[in-house]
Amino acid sequence: MLRKKILTGKEIDIIMTGYAANSGISCILHNYEIELKENLSAGLVDNAKKVSDEVLNTKLDITIANSVDSSAIVYSAGEGGIFKALWDMAEKYCTGLVADIKKIPVRQEYIEICEYYNINPYMLEAEGSYLIMTKSGNRMLRALRNTGMNCAVIGYTADNNDRIIVNGDEKRYIDSRIEDELKKFGGIVR
Repeated sequence: MLRKKILTGKEIDIIMTGYAANSGISCILHNYEIELKENLSAGLVDNAKKVSDEVLNTKLDITIANSVDSSAIVYSAGEGGIFKALWDMAEKYCTGLVADIKKIPVRQEYIEICEYYNINPYMLEAEGSYLIMTKSGNRMLRALRNTGMNCAVIGYTADNNDRIIVNGDEKRYIDSRIEDELKKFGGIVR
C-alpha cells in the first residue's frame, strides 16, 4: 500500500459528512425492524430508517471539495465505522490525528438502537459518510452545507503517529484492530 505523508498540524482540519453508524443502522433495521418497533418507539425506528436512507442516497460531490481546497483528501468510511476510517486514513497518509467524539455527527435514534443492542455506534459500518482533510475547514463546511449535506469539523491532523479520540478531559487511542459491530449479529442480511 502506498503511504503518502501529508502536511500535518492543526492547520489540517478533519471534516466528517453524514452520520456515524449510518449504513450499519440501515442493515440492522432491514433485519430487526419488527423487534425494534416492539421494544423502542415506532416513530424513532421509522425516523432512523428515513434518515439512514437519505444519507445513503446522498453522495459527496468531490468537485465541490476540490473547488474549496484542491489539496483536500477525501476518504470514504465503511466497515468498522468512523473509528476505523479515522485509523485507516491516518495510516494511509502517515499522520496522527485528534478527533473529538462529541463533534462526530451521530443521530439520537442511532444511539438508542445501538444502546438496545449494546454496540458502539462509532465502530458500526458507516458507508455514506466521508472524512475530508482540508486546510480550509470553515470554507469547506459552508460549501458542503450549501448542498444540503450534514457535516462537521471533528478534529485535526497531528505531527505524530497518535490516533486519539477525546471526550472532554479523557483521551483514548484508536485501536488498529477495530472489528465492525455488525459481526456481533452473525448472519445479518445486507
